[in-house]
Amino acid sequence: MPSFPHDSAATRARLVRAGEELYSTLGFHRTTTPMLAERAGVAEGTIYRHFKGKEQLLDEVCRQSYDWAIGLLVDLESDRVRRVPERLAHFAQSLVTEAARNPARARLLIREDFLESLGRESLERRMRLHAGLSHLIATGKADGLVRTGPAELWASVWYVVVRHVVEQVVTGEWERDSPSIPLVIEAAWNAIAARGTG
Repeated sequence: MPSFPHDSAATRARLVRAGEELYSTLGFHRTTTPMLAERAGVAEGTIYRHFKGKEQLLDEVCRQSYDWAIGLLVDLESDRVRRVPERLAHFAQSLVTEAARNPARARLLIREDFLESLGRESLERRMRLHAGLSHLIATGKADGLVRTGPAELWASVWYVVVRHVVEQVVTGEWERDSPSIPLVIEAAWNAIAARGTG
């Protein structure tokens, strides 16, 4: 087992990174604390000095992923220059870029098989992420760019299409600059655009 300096913040960061990698590939239930410790290069007991257990580590890992995506949406919300279709395309492209750069984080954003294991704080962040996307789409609706119907519905439709792109990049099926990516991102917009605006 590699030895690392006894820096608490660095150890915690290594545990978070180990959790990110293992939870995103093996899933929550198949990931054990010995696996997490080995991946982080620490003794198993060290996990419990930073987290109550693997559930709290999952919470922290997911919270950081959701906060990253929420930060993107907050920045886009304040962008008054670009119209909503361009802002959504920018958000989608940012997810794709992250899928190529940090596949583990991208996987955590799109995986749903561990939601029952998340704590309140992470679930609230996840809801905030989806609410932010819905709000952005509602802005497009107010501008007459999004078809009639609940913004939450169109946010889900858009997200499912974009999630396909992220999955393709995360699995290595598509490269980050694949010509299919802009086509699918455009298709995500066309799926929710009002007639004559797609």
